[in-house]
Amino acid sequence: MNPDPETPANGNGMETVFLPVRIRVIGLGGAGCNFAEHMTRAGLEGVEFFAANTDIQALRSNLVANKIQLGARLVRGLGAGGDSEKGRACAELDTPAFKEICEGADVVFVLAGLGGGTGTGAAPVVARIAKECGALVLAITTLPWDFEGPGRRRQALHGLREVQSQADAVISLPNQRLFGQLEDHLNLPDSFARINEVLTQGLRGVWQMLAMRGMVNIDFADLRAVLGGRHSETVVATEGAAGSNRALDAVHQLLASPYLEHGAALAQCDRLLLSIVGGADLQLGEVNRIMEHVQRQSPEAMVTMGAAIHPAFAGRVSVTILASKKPVETPAEIPAPPSEMLPPTEADTSFMKPIAVDKVSPSKMVPPPPAISQEKKQQMFAKQSPHRRSKIPGKKMEQALLPLDVVSKGRFDKSAPNIRDGEDLDYPTYVRRGTPLN
Repeated sequence: MNPDPETPANGNGMETVFLPVRIRVIGLGGAGCNFAEHMTRAGLEGVEFFAANTDIQALRSNLVANKIQLGARLVRGLGAGGDSEKGRACAELDTPAFKEICEGADVVFVLAGLGGGTGTGAAPVVARIAKECGALVLAITTLPWDFEGPGRRRQALHGLREVQSQADAVISLPNQRLFGQLEDHLNLPDSFARINEVLTQGLRGVWQMLAMRGMVNIDFADLRAVLGGRHSETVVATEGAAGSNRALDAVHQLLASPYLEHGAALAQCDRLLLSIVGGADLQLGEVNRIMEHVQRQSPEAMVTMGAAIHPAFAGRVSVTILASKKPVETPAEIPAPPSEMLPPTEADTSFMKPIAVDKVSPSKMVPPPPAISQEKKQQMFAKQSPHRRSKIPGKKMEQALLPLDVVSKGRFDKSAPNIRDGEDLDYPTYVRRGTPLN
């Protein structure tokens, strides 16, 4: 970081003031590392970039200087295979490395494409570690295209909720939303480069708020006041225009940004940061027109506005909006009604009262055997094997009932009998079939 606030260090020839705000950007997984690589070319001075991936081949080809191989002992550089739990485990194994990165940082950006394994699993872990280190954590994520299938989308949405529970703010861009801005003739590399540029605008907008000297200044305290501890979805966009109608042109381009959903996203926001940068010819009326259009889109929001004059913006104006949506409140759990309010039922009361077996009085009732004729008994006796017949010829066998007490069924006493093929299975087989016992 350049300690001299008057030294032009930006590759765009813009004089910038490097505030004592330490910004770290961590790309996770294939998409996150690609985002980080693209952002390194944006000329954001004073920002440190890191790339972390489980795929060692993809990591080696990335141009980000600071690299972390995630879960080397677990996946051996072969990737997470779309398994977000494996991505989470890899990030947990490398907790010390992420703590070292986040220690002393004021703002940590976590970049990830959600839906896969490494980014989806590691992003919540890294966001949590950065929060524990005291940083303001902003996550910039993308959601899958529709053609990637519902399974990947479900995993992405689950990962989004996990990241949102840890980060102060989440800037999420569904890739599908960009279809309207991508020409059909664009090849795949150019299409993904366009997506990377949209994400870079979000980071550039925040950096511009913090790094450029303003007549009405926006500092780190303002950023923390808008985003800190809210765990909310956040939208950010920056656009510029030149010419006599530059103020309105910049606002119209801003509201057409895929991040702002043609201005609809601003209606859901209750806190908003707005930065206007122009040359020495920036007029108060232009600032007023920009603010009127923005406040019309978000009339109930608490707005913090900053304005800066910079020679590099002579003849044009740049507008950046960072807006925090209202946090989604978790509905309070409805308490269960007290037991006395529940309608008493026989099944419930018998179930709630345990039966003490040793105190149950045995029933004296013996179930009567089924009616069987004497002739039927003789036929059944004749079918028995010879060794089971009585050795006394001519003696008739009579079936006697054993003097056994029938124990009450307790809470099942009033239950329906167990009938199968016309037979009550609650009675012993020898009683049902009239089989004599020797």
